[in-house]
Formats: sequence, structure tokens, C-alpha cells
Amino acid sequence: MPLSADEFQSLFGSFEKSAFRLQLLPEYEIVDEQEDYAKFLAGEPLPERSGIPWLKTMAGQVSRGREWTNVHLLPECLTPYLRYLIDWWYVYQDRAGARIRFLPHRYAQEIHALAPHDFWLFDDRVMILLHYAPSGELLEAEDASSPASLALARRARDFALPHAENLRAILARRRAGSLA
Repeated sequence: MPLSADEFQSLFGSFEKSAFRLQLLPEYEIVDEQEDYAKFLAGEPLPERSGIPWLKTMAGQVSRGREWTNVHLLPECLTPYLRYLIDWWYVYQDRAGARIRFLPHRYAQEIHALAPHDFWLFDDRVMILLHYAPSGELLEAEDASSPASLALARRARDFALPHAENLRAILARRRAGSLA
């Protein structure tokens, strides 16, 4: 069942234990990011972001003992957009207390077999499938919380987490030039 933007947004304030995000795409088209993305591509320095509502929500949930985890599948070669996320966004999410992880490309086939679409899993009982246009624009968030879908989402999460690298390791590899 499709969710309205308000219904989807409310899930981030109402989960009790955990929010898990699996991202499979190498690029997303987010209107609110266009200006920052252009600045990143122009080589400008990392901006200050501590006052952004999304990060405040994340930090607030984490401070209340709730776990916030994101796993992003890495493509064979990083896209400029994914470099932007790693260098400019995930750093702040990590500072807000989120666990930011990256699944190496060698696991792409296995993770796509378990999860063909991006999703959010809240408290292991609410699964939101995210449908994107080929451009990476979010088309729809769909509540897909059937027992079978929840089981697949949990399996995908449980597969991804032990194989994923943390943000600090990815940043170290980027700085060393071994992850372009």
C-alpha cells in the first residue's frame, strides 16, 4: 500500500528499537541535494550540517537508545554521487550516531536475490519498499509489511551486516586512493 509523505516521515519518529536502511542504487536524485552536490563537484569544502532536521531526528533517536543503521551497496567503481554521499553526508550521519556500512560489490548478486529494491525496516515489523525511477528519483514508498516480505528484509539485513565495511574503513580506503 503506498504511503503519503507524512505517513512515511512519521515512521522515523515512531520506531521503538531499530531503523535499518538498505540502499542498492549507485545514484539517487534528491531535489534538496542538488545545490550541495554541485558544490561537492566543484571541490568546495565540507559544509556544516549539524542543524539539519534529518540529522537532529537521527541523533535524537540514537540518544534515546534506538539503533539507526544504513547499508549501501558499493558499485564496482564509485559514482561521483556516491563519493558525495560518503564524503559529505554519511560523515554527518555517523556523527549523529547512525551505523553507516557499505556492502562490497562482490555481494551484489546475493543481496539483489534477497532484496531487489531499496527498503527501510523498522523494528523488524514494518517494511517500506522504495520504488525509484531510472534517474534515481523516489517514485513511491510502499508499506510491504507482509510476513514473507518482512522475512526477506530481515534475511537481507542479516546477510548484509556481517559482510559490510564501516564508514571509517571506507573513508580510509578513499583517502589512500584504493577506493576511487
